[in-house]
Amino acid sequence: WTITEKTIKDEIIPLIIKVAKEKNVPVIDLHTALSDHKEMFPDGIHPNVTGAALIAQTISARLQAQRQE
Repeated sequence: WTITEKTIKDEIIPLIIKVAKEKNVPVIDLHTALSDHKEMFPDGIHPNVTGAALIAQTISARLQAQRQE
Protein backbone atom coordinates (compact mmCIF):
# COMPACT_ATOMS: atom_id res chain seq x y z
CA TRP A 1 0.00 0.00 0.00
CA THR A 2 1.12 3.55 -0.57
CA ILE A 3 0.25 6.93 0.80
CA THR A 4 0.14 9.50 -1.98
CA GLU A 5 -0.10 13.28 -1.92
CA LYS A 6 -3.33 13.03 -3.93
CA THR A 7 -4.89 10.69 -1.35
CA ILE A 8 -3.87 12.98 1.50
CA LYS A 9 -5.09 16.16 -0.22
CA ASP A 10 -8.25 14.85 -1.87
CA GLU A 11 -9.46 12.28 0.65
CA ILE A 12 -7.85 12.39 4.09
CA ILE A 13 -7.74 16.14 4.71
CA PRO A 14 -11.36 16.71 3.62
CA LEU A 15 -12.47 13.90 5.97
CA ILE A 16 -10.51 15.40 8.87
CA ILE A 17 -12.05 18.82 8.21
CA LYS A 18 -15.55 17.34 7.97
CA VAL A 19 -15.26 15.47 11.26
CA ALA A 20 -13.69 18.49 12.97
CA LYS A 21 -16.61 20.67 11.88
CA GLU A 22 -19.14 18.07 13.03
CA LYS A 23 -17.42 17.82 16.42
CA ASN A 24 -16.73 21.55 16.61
CA VAL A 25 -13.01 21.09 17.21
CA PRO A 26 -10.08 22.95 15.65
CA VAL A 27 -7.66 21.42 13.19
CA ILE A 28 -3.93 22.06 13.19
CA ASP A 29 -2.78 22.16 9.57
CA LEU A 30 0.45 20.19 9.48
CA HIS A 31 0.12 19.49 5.77
CA THR A 32 0.78 23.09 4.79
CA ALA A 33 3.67 23.40 7.24
CA LEU A 34 5.33 20.23 5.95
CA SER A 35 4.45 20.11 2.25
CA ASP A 36 7.61 21.91 1.10
CA HIS A 37 9.90 19.73 3.23
CA LYS A 38 10.07 16.37 1.47
CA GLU A 39 13.66 16.01 2.68
CA MET A 40 12.31 15.62 6.21
CA PHE A 41 10.50 12.40 5.21
CA PRO A 42 13.21 9.95 4.10
CA ASP A 43 10.75 7.12 3.42
CA GLY A 44 8.07 9.47 2.09
CA ILE A 45 5.84 8.95 5.13
CA HIS A 46 7.62 9.18 8.48
CA PRO A 47 9.47 12.32 9.57
CA ASN A 48 13.12 12.37 10.53
CA VAL A 49 14.25 14.25 13.67
CA THR A 50 14.09 17.60 11.87
CA GLY A 51 10.60 16.85 10.57
CA ALA A 52 9.41 15.80 14.02
CA ALA A 53 10.77 19.05 15.42
CA LEU A 54 8.87 21.05 12.78
CA ILE A 55 5.69 19.14 13.63
CA ALA A 56 6.18 19.93 17.33
CA GLN A 57 6.88 23.60 16.60
CA THR A 58 3.80 23.90 14.39
CA ILE A 59 1.55 22.32 17.01
CA SER A 60 3.06 24.40 19.80
CA ALA A 61 2.59 27.65 17.87
CA ARG A 62 -1.06 26.83 17.14
CA LEU A 63 -1.78 25.87 20.75
CA GLN A 64 -0.14 29.06 21.99
CA ALA A 65 -2.21 31.11 19.54
CA GLN A 66 -5.40 29.38 20.73
CA ARG A 67 -4.58 30.21 24.34
CA GLN A 68 -4.43 33.90 23.41
CA GLU A 69 -7.74 33.88 21.50
